[in-house]
Amino acid sequence: MEERQSRLSSTVWRRFQQYFCVRLIPQNSMFSNFCHVLNRSIVLDGEWPETGFVGLSEHEAYTSLCEYIYEGIIKSDPRPTIPFVTIERIEQYANLLAEKCKIGYDPRLLDITLFEVLTFLNYTVENIESDNFLGKCDFKNRKIYISNELEIGSPRWRFTFAHEIGHILLHRKYFVNDCLQDDNQTLFGGVFSSADHKRLEIQANKFASYFLMPNRLFCERYFRAYDYIGIPKRIFPKIYVDDQPVNVKDFNDLLSFISKVFGVSKQTVEIRLRNLKLIEDYRKHCSDSLLDFLL
Repeated sequence: MEERQSRLSSTVWRRFQQYFCVRLIPQNSMFSNFCHVLNRSIVLDGEWPETGFVGLSEHEAYTSLCEYIYEGIIKSDPRPTIPFVTIERIEQYANLLAEKCKIGYDPRLLDITLFEVLTFLNYTVENIESDNFLGKCDFKNRKIYISNELEIGSPRWRFTFAHEIGHILLHRKYFVNDCLQDDNQTLFGGVFSSADHKRLEIQANKFASYFLMPNRLFCERYFRAYDYIGIPKRIFPKIYVDDQPVNVKDFNDLLSFISKVFGVSKQTVEIRLRNLKLIEDYRKHCSDSLLDFLL
């Protein structure tokens, strides 16, 4: 009889391990503690104990499997809940929106067009005085706010506007009754409060980049700028930059040329060039915050 109980307990435990240890969280100290206690608590008929605790962590005891998994593992799991979206998919969203709004092929997206896109999405915009944020998306009331600290039509204003549109398309279903707020650090400094925050801000930044600088038009203007400036084509189509003044000048001239064409900042252009792997950068110092936007 005891041997039969032991075999049955082992079978139930093995099936539990095969399901949960593989499909939930294979490396978790809290889960290990739970498994140890549960292994000694399985009863003859294969049911979980109805009284006492069946799981424990460093500070808590749990009386049911569901309670433990939700309270002890899922809610405490630091992994992002904002899903990963590929760069290709984000670019598709930007191109599809441009197509739906019948945006032409003029490289510089007109400021008025940004307002028209927002109207197409059934959102409104308001410029307000704020020291706390540059842009804010209110999903519940279908409205975005832009700080009047940003000059209308400036590269930062345009990028912030497009960034908030990115939030509408990419993140509305996750924040239906909430607001997303963007300040100088999240938009342009690469500083984020959590893994989720980092992921959603980078996604919105990439959307803004592709919406303001469609890839085909960007590449056309890049090659045109290369020839116009007269950059040596020793590693064409890439551009070489190090700490030598002549190479720094060529690089900055290229960024300035493209940024004026699309009405964006030089930083935004540099990030796109890096994403396209068109820069051979041998400078001693490269901004860590800039690289954050590439992740």
